[in-house]
Amino acid sequence: MNRKAEYIERRQLIEALATAAKGGGYPSNIAKYVYQVCTDLPAADAAPVIHASWKIICFDKADIFDYSFRCSNCGQETPRKAYPISPDFCPNCGAKMDGGEHG
Repeated sequence: MNRKAEYIERRQLIEALATAAKGGGYPSNIAKYVYQVCTDLPAADAAPVIHASWKIICFDKADIFDYSFRCSNCGQETPRKAYPISPDFCPNCGAKMDGGEHG
């Protein structure tokens, strides 16, 4: 089974566990234990995914039609000669070209 890793905001989890631990009784003991485990574990080295899309820039050079791709996130132009088809990620900023947030 090929599953993507899922990441959560550690700070939000710790805040929720701290709130649950204040309640007292059996559930709060579990919350205190899980809180301790979460604070002891190292945080994942993960970065948020930037979503963008390619804008095609067309131009004529000496009567030869050509084009390049411009990243909607960083504005970097990537010449068609470097990538005959548009790449899935911007080589400049690393944005995922899926037409998301900035797309």
